[in-house]
Amino acid sequence: MEVPAGLAQALTHAKAKEWEEAETELNAADATLKAFEGFKVAKSKEWSTLSGQAAHQRKRIQPGLGQLRREA
Repeated sequence: MEVPAGLAQALTHAKAKEWEEAETELNAADATLKAFEGFKVAKSKEWSTLSGQAAHQRKRIQPGLGQLRREA
C-alpha cells in the first residue's frame, strides 16, 4: 500500500504551519484510507500504520486550526 499523497503533503504543510492546507490534504488522505475499509487490506499492518500517521497529523494540526477559527 502506498502512502496517500495527501498524507505526505499534510505533513509538509503542518511543518510550515499552513494549517488550512494541511487540513485539506489530511482530509484527502483520510478519504483514501476510508476507501479501503471493509477490505482485507484495512486489516494490514501498513494500513494501520498509515491510519495512525493520519491521526497523529490530525492531532498536530488541530490546535493551529482552532486558533485560526477563533481569530476569524
